Amino acid sequence: MPVISPRALAVGLALLLLPLTAPASPAAAEPPAAESPADGVAPDEPSARLSARLTGRRVEVADARTETTTTYANPDGTLTVDSFAGPVRFRRDGAWVPVDIALTRAPSGEIVTRGHGRGLRLGGGRTGLARQAGPSDLITIGEGATKVTMQWKDVLPAPRLSGETATYPDVMPGADLVVTATRTGAEQFLLLKSRPAAPLTYTLRLKAAGLEPRRSAGGGVELVDAKGRIAVTIPAPVMWDATKHPVSGEHLRRAPVDMKVSGRDLVLTPDPAFLNDPATAYPVTVDPSLNLGQVFDTFVQQGYGTDQSGATELKIGNNGSGQVARSFITWKTPGTVGKKILSATLKLWNYHSWSCDARSWEVWTANRATTASRWPGPALVTKYASSSQTKGHGRGCADGWVTANVTSLVQHWANEGYKESGMGLRAASESDEYAWKRFNSGNASSHVPVISVTYNSYPSTPVSTWVSPYTDYSGTRWTNTLTPQLRNHVRDPDGGNVRGLFDVYAGSTLVIDNLFGGYVPSNGFSGGNVPAGKLASGKTYTIRSWANDGSLTSAAYQSATFSVDTAKPPAPRVASPDYPNDGGWHGDAGKAGTFTLTPASTDTGWIAYKLGSGATTKVLTTGAAVTAKLTPAATGAHTLSVHTIDKAGNASPVTAYTFNVGSGAGVAVLAAPADGLRSPGRVPLAVTGTGFT
Repeated sequence: MPVISPRALAVGLALLLLPLTAPASPAAAEPPAAESPADGVAPDEPSARLSARLTGRRVEVADARTETTTTYANPDGTLTVDSFAGPVRFRRDGAWVPVDIALTRAPSGEIVTRGHGRGLRLGGGRTGLARQAGPSDLITIGEGATKVTMQWKDVLPAPRLSGETATYPDVMPGADLVVTATRTGAEQFLLLKSRPAAPLTYTLRLKAAGLEPRRSAGGGVELVDAKGRIAVTIPAPVMWDATKHPVSGEHLRRAPVDMKVSGRDLVLTPDPAFLNDPATAYPVTVDPSLNLGQVFDTFVQQGYGTDQSGATELKIGNNGSGQVARSFITWKTPGTVGKKILSATLKLWNYHSWSCDARSWEVWTANRATTASRWPGPALVTKYASSSQTKGHGRGCADGWVTANVTSLVQHWANEGYKESGMGLRAASESDEYAWKRFNSGNASSHVPVISVTYNSYPSTPVSTWVSPYTDYSGTRWTNTLTPQLRNHVRDPDGGNVRGLFDVYAGSTLVIDNLFGGYVPSNGFSGGNVPAGKLASGKTYTIRSWANDGSLTSAAYQSATFSVDTAKPPAPRVASPDYPNDGGWHGDAGKAGTFTLTPASTDTGWIAYKLGSGATTKVLTTGAAVTAKLTPAATGAHTLSVHTIDKAGNASPVTAYTFNVGSGAGVAVLAAPADGLRSPGRVPLAVTGTGFT
């Protein structure tokens, strides 16, 4: 099971949680480009696309919301997805609500956030006579099987609340306990306000049903389930003093903290030599954190030997003290797989820079970072973007968003089919301290990293392709015109209008290039007319057929073969031993006769015949004679009409075979006037018959 680690702010022991079952309801972060009042909202993608097209402004797709993404339909038919490195919303009572990690006291006495998707609760502390000895719940996160609690081994006083921070004063002589809520968990650190009078050791207890602690590489601790799957990681802790570099803002004096596991207790002993060193400036900070993150980010830095994926910041460049930092983000990118990326912008909140002087920083594709990543970090594979935008240094360049065009990088991820994509950030010059920058991470309380990606979906490969008109003869399609229409069944995943695109080959020779059909709604049938002079009778051709939406063409084509025949076959021959065409009289009414119908050439697919005004019968033949048994219903003269049809549907001239039925005796039939006619005047008579004058 993957381990999602927390971020440690300054000193520390970082406690990282990953639920063994599905995480609790999603959480949300403040987007740099939050849903604007000017943006509409529609329940689903089809209605959002329609609304965007009609209103001329982008419309959010409500049912595409996740805790870390927001999707918009644009008026031009494209989609834009803003993906955040931390949650921007979570579900409460079946509805999405934004994350608000400001702390408040609940009626139960617990300290809770106004909105946290991981169910974060802090201990409310005890006051007055209620302060009895015993362990106190400090941080609880998750519910049910995902619930993990960090306890303080003694009574906790009631905390002071300020924004997202709770301060428990004087939990030890000269020490406060401070907990800061993050959007994926919480950070906890012990603030030593003065030098301890005696060696310092303190204990944190973990409550997590079904999990057992074990030592991990690098001096940390892992909590694993019965199957050995890692659910919680606790990196080796560190501490730092109050000394800061005046320009980089870095805490430069850092030291390890010994951590031992005793049952479910973590026993922490800060280095007494560091605490007693006259050069150590107080307060000194020791910091574990508790986190249930999703999108993973971290930084690695020279001189840092512990996991920093729980930090609320990302860093790049040289801090002026010979330490170089790089940062890494793993983005969730399943929605862009196989798409055409039209634009992609990385946005980072730059809250600290060495100066306002522009210095270039770079965006690379990188191997994905983990909780084990240390300097120099995962391999940086290819540089895809750079930017010299700088913020975070006072009035000249106040804290704000800096951006980089990462269109080619996101297209690379889409082409490779990556559902999780690694990104690396570094200063272009890692020896120039003026390139030093610090950004909010995905665990920060606001302004988390975001990639805004606008994309178009490639139309689907056509469902079917054919030529019109056509006849299908023994699996081969034939057409009898030199200017047929090429047609295909086209679809577009985005639901927009789409058209056919056709090439035609004679063997390996291209004879028609880029013939477009008309636009039709997705799942419609598009057709394009072949220009005169392109096809020849007697030839076989192959169509290559794509779908095209006006800007993108389907990645794959479909093939279809057809043959052209515009020549009409010659008229067939007819003979009958029972009713010969000799002018004589033969047979009788109701007496069947045999007729032999013979095509005049092998350019034949069918032979068709009818007796008098009766129904036409059509019989398959490739040139062989066909025998028909026919029964004239009456005596007199009869005509058998016969023609052949070739495989392309061309019809021959009709052969009219006449023959006489009966003995030839005089027979007269009154043809006019009709029965029942009444007339006051004269009426002409008409008589038909044979054998009389």
